[in-house]
Amino acid sequence: MLYAAHAAPSVGLMQPWRFIRITDDALRRRIHALVDEERLLTAQALGPRAQEFLRLKVEGILDCAELLVVALCDGRDAYVFGRRTLPQMDLASVSCAIQNLWLSARSEASAWAGSRCSIPSGWPRCCRCPTTPNQWRSCA
Repeated sequence: MLYAAHAAPSVGLMQPWRFIRITDDALRRRIHALVDEERLLTAQALGPRAQEFLRLKVEGILDCAELLVVALCDGRDAYVFGRRTLPQMDLASVSCAIQNLWLSARSEASAWAGSRCSIPSGWPRCCRCPTTPNQWRSCA
């Protein structure tokens, strides 16, 4: 499935995505805690729709057989063709990679669940990612 994701269209062949395979149970629990904290904060921001939003569960992070984090990090290769004039092209490219991953999973009759969230402030420390401001922008 990752081969399909890596074959996604990418402006200027930048392939800005990073796939992180999470195998450590302690790290999985830390990621779950961060995502659940973000879920609760989002529910608070929704006001009257909070209870409806809280029905969304994040236990799959703990229960799934395979946990992949798809990350798009800022600041790399700023002058790659296509991204210099349209910086959001890296986000479009990573979206295509995620779509290819999903399509590949569906074609192989694999279970797939995905969610997208902005990176909570604790993400770099949790996953030992670069801590430069705005370096890691989104994940799935």
